[in-house]
Amino acid sequence: GVYIILRDVTKEKEIDAMKTEFISMVSHELRTPLSITKEGLSLVLDRIAGDITAKQQVILSTARENIDRLARLINNLLDISKIEAGKMDIKKEQLDIVELTREVMASFELKAREKNLQLKVDFVEPKMNVFADRDKVIQILTNLINNAVKFTPAGHIAVSGRFDGDFLEC
Repeated sequence: GVYIILRDVTKEKEIDAMKTEFISMVSHELRTPLSITKEGLSLVLDRIAGDITAKQQVILSTARENIDRLARLINNLLDISKIEAGKMDIKKEQLDIVELTREVMASFELKAREKNLQLKVDFVEPKMNVFADRDKVIQILTNLINNAVKFTPAGHIAVSGRFDGDFLEC
């Protein structure tokens, strides 16, 4: 015997097309204010608008770096079809995880200080190179540290790491 099953997928295709169009539109709409904000920060950092203190320079540089990261995340959002197809683009590069962790931790310094929390980077080596996607690692560390700062009532927050064979345990 032969069974034939027919199913109308017109509605699913319409919904998928609407989702793709929505993601594209939202991403485009987010890029414009992001670009304007980044340009404004660059003008201030280049001292076009006047002198800034060293502390302001650090804060504004961190803000500009985070705007760049947000722009990359928006670009990743545009690649949603690749993700759905199982072809997510991972951009691996050689990076020092200790230095990257210090950079991410530094962006939480003010928030931690407000809660009287100490931030510690405690790796077994002063420099530990790994082959990973920089933005994905930053995203993971940022989420973990943000939650730790948010939910730690007192004491300190430490990020530590050691190699376990070919893998970094962090």
